[in-house]
Amino acid sequence: MGDRVNRRHRPGRAFERTDYRFDVVTDYGAFRDLQRHRILTIEWQPLGTALSYDVPEVVAEAGLTDRYVASLERSRELYEALAPGFPDEASYAVALAYRIRYTMQMNAREAMHLLELRSGPQGHPSYRWVAQRCTARSASGPATACWPRPCPTSTTAPRIWSAWSPNGGPSSAGTQCRRSTNPVMP
Repeated sequence: MGDRVNRRHRPGRAFERTDYRFDVVTDYGAFRDLQRHRILTIEWQPLGTALSYDVPEVVAEAGLTDRYVASLERSRELYEALAPGFPDEASYAVALAYRIRYTMQMNAREAMHLLELRSGPQGHPSYRWVAQRCTARSASGPATACWPRPCPTSTTAPRIWSAWSPNGGPSSAGTQCRRSTNPVMP
């Protein structure tokens, strides 16, 4: 793996041999952002209003909770009115704040890319939360014995991006994880 100067230094192809699968429930907006990753296999349930929604902190802090909830309730009412006659089209009336359940499956190489990219401070809080939880869940997996450290530009990446020992716990400062010293070859 070597010491990565930035996130564009990709892990080796051997990381394509281990897969991860995550069962996730998030708002539809976060789902759409995560769905864009090319190597990721994603399967989802139909979008509806049954899983409800969250009111973001910034909306509450701005004193707009009532207006926000009213708009989401209008979306729910329209969905419920359309669903009996137009079950496939009704999901277009659902606001992006409503939750959707889906599974994400990816190999370790894609997981490193997605979780590092989506857990950074520039990301939306919804998918940052998903990336950080997926990182925590995968930290003791077989491909993460030498999981990469965060890139220098990422200051809020989860701590578990540091090296992990083979027994599944955090490694000591003198970790035995082998990394290539060649800055070009992984």
